[in-house]
Amino acid sequence: MGINDTLNTQISSFMSRYDNADDIKFAYNGETHINGWWCVWLYGSGVPSNMQHICTNKDIGLIWRWNFQSCRADMKCASISEPIYGQVRWWNDNAFCLPKSSKIEMIWSFCGSSQGEGWSCIQVPLDGFTNNFLCWRQHRL
Repeated sequence: MGINDTLNTQISSFMSRYDNADDIKFAYNGETHINGWWCVWLYGSGVPSNMQHICTNKDIGLIWRWNFQSCRADMKCASISEPIYGQVRWWNDNAFCLPKSSKIEMIWSFCGSSQGEGWSCIQVPLDGFTNNFLCWRQHRL
């Protein structure tokens, strides 16, 4: 199975017959961006990211912040943490951010993907950890 086959399987696993056409979907790709999706490249000082990307099926204004200097008052962010590293490594000043006006809520979990009803999660195996997940839920009016 090639990279495109694996990627198509991963993306289709997020799509079910119960999905609303307006639902936001996230996907992780450890090698490149996903054609037709909006992607952010996980980069930064000391980040072992190579060409890792987090992508969404729609442009939701997602950005990747990798230092405290780039925090902005008009953004809401899900900070990245991995307790095994404590304060020593690059994790503590990294975050996924959205405009404050976004109807999407995000959290980072280093304890697996069980966040409760209404949450969707994707595994983000940064630095070889398999228990890290970016989770989100979409609020509707």
